[in-house]
Amino acid sequence: MPRALTGHRTLQGLIIALALAAGAMPAAAQAGHWSGDWQQIASNAGRCPSCRIAVAGDGRTLTVTANNGWLAQLAAGKDGGLTVASGEGRWAGRLADAPFHIRIVERGMRLYMTMEVFTPGRPKSPIRAVFGRSWVGA
Repeated sequence: MPRALTGHRTLQGLIIALALAAGAMPAAAQAGHWSGDWQQIASNAGRCPSCRIAVAGDGRTLTVTANNGWLAQLAAGKDGGLTVASGEGRWAGRLADAPFHIRIVERGMRLYMTMEVFTPGRPKSPIRAVFGRSWVGA
């Protein structure tokens, strides 16, 4: 077989292998671009233009810290083609005994959060909020 044709097949095989490897990579790695500060732009718990969250982590494991007193550890992945992260967290202060489950879904340039606080003797009522990027000077 001519050397040029062999090289072509090798290159073609390499491209196919890279494409397959990229598809096999964990989708969770895609949540790494969430790192940074996010400002709350809507919530069913009331308007709070000063509420912010900070997301840190490696894209698979995330720590979310809110400036209003809660902290959560989340694991990222894919669900129906969307990048999602879910986990558990705790409030500080008067709600310190109220753990919660949290789920964040990315849609466009927004993070959509659902938080279910487990308070003894109270029915679960999810807190829903939408966050957009906090841009300094914008």
